[in-house]
Amino acid sequence: MFCVFLDVRNSNYKLMHVGHQYVASNFDPRNLKCLVSADADHISHDKGLGIFTFLKEG
Repeated sequence: MFCVFLDVRNSNYKLMHVGHQYVASNFDPRNLKCLVSADADHISHDKGLGIFTFLKEG
């Protein structure tokens, strides 16, 4: 198993909601082979962290 960490910073924190809506509408997890989980957290008002966990391919 391995993880990918995405550190995201928005230049304008007021647009963070727009980014969330875009990802919710356009992200299809079925396209990521062996995806176990996808988590997102807010670190501060303009910074987010995404953690994607995958199974190791054989």
